[in-house]
Amino acid sequence: GAIASVLAMTATWVALFRAAEWGHNPRFAFPTKPIMAGDMTLLPPLHPVVTVMVVATVVLVAVSLVTRPPAEAAVRRFFP
Repeated sequence: GAIASVLAMTATWVALFRAAEWGHNPRFAFPTKPIMAGDMTLLPPLHPVVTVMVVATVVLVAVSLVTRPPAEAAVRRFFP
């Protein structure tokens, strides 16, 4: 889960950094326009780091739930 999360975070960060013209657009937000449902805002434009954190967290949890847990010996080695 941790490795997948870091890879997803890196890919998301590069994609959003590229969309922000490699940092030349300091007002870049994602999504670029609010996502609306009638008059209600479902998702306002957010700072890209919010998107990166959400993607990394979702991938971490999803992959951790789908893959098998580490061996007991490995857990004991890092958490005595």
